[in-house]
Parts: sequence; structure tokens; C-alpha cells
Amino acid sequence: MNKLISLIGAPTDIGAGSRGASMGPEALRVANIVSVLESHGLDVLDRGKGMTEAVLTNALVPFYSTKRSGTGLGLALTREIIEAHGGRIALSNREGGGLIVSITLPA
Repeated sequence: MNKLISLIGAPTDIGAGSRGASMGPEALRVANIVSVLESHGLDVLDRGKGMTEAVLTNALVPFYSTKRSGTGLGLALTREIIEAHGGRIALSNREGGGLIVSITLPA
């Protein structure tokens, strides 16, 4: 579970770090994120461009990347960690634009 908390708390190149957000593992523990994930799951939503159907289909596959210098490991590792804990991750587009990343873990 600590690896999952660290992974979720790590800023990404897509946004949080560039806006000065600092929600690391300790902040997530204080926010009781573990019990929320186990009892209700977690949806992370944004209002970006979303993903094409082809990208949605392949985004969780190792080494798949839409970035020229991307490794394609970020979402794939996230999926591996979540599934190793008996959970699931799903990606879907939001109506009106953006993406929903849904994470659930067993109680």
C-alpha cells in the first residue's frame, strides 16, 4: 500500500508539479486516502483533451506512449501495482472533455 500511496503522491509532468502543488505521501496518509480507496475507490478527473479510443485502449499497456521521449511505463506500472493489491484501474473520457481515472481496491 505504501508504494501505491507514493505513486499517487508523485507529481507528474502533466501538471501538478508545474502549478506548485505539493501533495506527497504524508499528505495522502493524513487525508485518509487508504480507507477511501478501500471502501469507495477514487476517481481523478481533469478537463484536458481526453484520449482517443486508440490511446484509451493502449494507455495501460507497457511501453505504449504518445510522447516522443516517453517510456510508456507510468500508467503500466500504476496498473501493475494496483492489480497486485487486488484492485482495478480504468480510464474513460469525460463528457464535455477531459479524462476520468478510476481506481478501486478491495476492502
